[in-house]
Amino acid sequence: LAKNAAVDVQLRVLGKGRIQPEHILLGEMTFDGRESLEDTLKEESFSVRRGSHIILLSDFLSPHDPRRIIASFRNRAATVTFIQILAQEDLVIEEGSSVLLQDSETEEIIEMDLDSSSIALYYERLAQLQEDLKREVLHRGGVFQVWPHSMDFRSGCNLLVQQDVLIL
Repeated sequence: LAKNAAVDVQLRVLGKGRIQPEHILLGEMTFDGRESLEDTLKEESFSVRRGSHIILLSDFLSPHDPRRIIASFRNRAATVTFIQILAQEDLVIEEGSSVLLQDSETEEIIEMDLDSSSIALYYERLAQLQEDLKREVLHRGGVFQVWPHSMDFRSGCNLLVQQDVLIL
């Protein structure tokens, strides 16, 4: 459809470059990047054509400043859509469970036991992160959404069409 409308569509995996849509639609891609989201977006922003519509799918859980992420595209993209997709284990955390945390730069691993106060703090910070992202994206005239982890790529695209973010 994009080719028929003379629209150039490029799918990129941060840190891996351009990919073909079939790889995502067929479930052939893995998304386990350890790069800094903020730094990688800054690098990728140079390859964005002026006037583009950027659709960024991420869990947005790496440390970053939402204003800086938006600023990466300020002079390039006409509009942005940020979609947060969280894994089930990022949404439902049981008290008494433990998690292994790995520093993406040093690769140091720490085991952390989760009590009710640490879980509550996590949910508060997650809600604040989502509010900050939403505010910055809306300020830029874009769209911010949170999708369930179970949504497949095709269903997500259909949802964006229904909401007039994408147009067929």
